[in-house]
Amino acid sequence: MRANNIHHLIVRRHRRMVGLLSRTDLELEAALARGEAGPASLEAAMRPAFTCPPHAPLAWVALEMESHRLEAVVVVDHDDSVVLGIFTLGDALRALRRLALGHGAPVASLPSHAPQVFATSSSLPSGAHARTHYTAPSANDGNAYGKLLA
Repeated sequence: MRANNIHHLIVRRHRRMVGLLSRTDLELEAALARGEAGPASLEAAMRPAFTCPPHAPLAWVALEMESHRLEAVVVVDHDDSVVLGIFTLGDALRALRRLALGHGAPVASLPSHAPQVFATSSSLPSGAHARTHYTAPSANDGNAYGKLLA
């Protein structure tokens, strides 16, 4: 994750999102697991993902992130079956900047990466592969939205 500047992974099981894994959570779980036999577990490292639709009011998303101390919110379609992107603290700061400059900042336009799928595994060896989505570069990269996830 660090080598690819990935900060969050969306964990999916049987085509359904089951959680969010941050690089910080993974590093903490790996450190705790060093004293045990076997690799760090995905279930122990991930946390439930907070989701919102693409049309969610930015003020509401920011309030939820602040209230629950969230680093990221997963933007999904109406029935949570398709991940559209991840809205992070960096995206929130970009939205604030855009609003301060008098530009609109809808949540749907702010996640700057589209999800990609990796291989499946239930444990996290040093390579940390799981049935996951992560954000990959998109057309929105650059001066408008910058880098995101994993």
